[in-house]
Amino acid sequence: MLVSLIVSASMSDSYGFNILAAQLKKLESRGVRTKLFYIFYDFNKLYPDSVLEQLVELCKGSDLIGISLLSSAFRNSIQVTELLKERIGCPVVWGGKHPTADPEDSIKYADMVCIGEGEDVLTEIVEN
Repeated sequence: MLVSLIVSASMSDSYGFNILAAQLKKLESRGVRTKLFYIFYDFNKLYPDSVLEQLVELCKGSDLIGISLLSSAFRNSIQVTELLKERIGCPVVWGGKHPTADPEDSIKYADMVCIGEGEDVLTEIVEN
């Protein structure tokens, strides 16, 4: 299984995201591979097509895509989610501060929403 994790924040601002990645790395002996993508951009603008195309290429073959987002990245995360669901066709789970604060709105775009701490939830999703 290939899990791609995407965050729109700097490495120093994504402590929880890094914990998720470390948790999934523990499953490598059971065939789980994890890719991590940090996307930095001006959240007052949508991502340019060139960034989106690169992300699609990098996520090809994924069985699950996780997106961690703050409210400032909400519009950008919708843009990424819609494209990846169309082009990759695998489930997308949203987690992070925005989905925890507004799960009802988040589930309109993601297939699953993680509320609160996600390492056990993500591990359970991947294992099942």
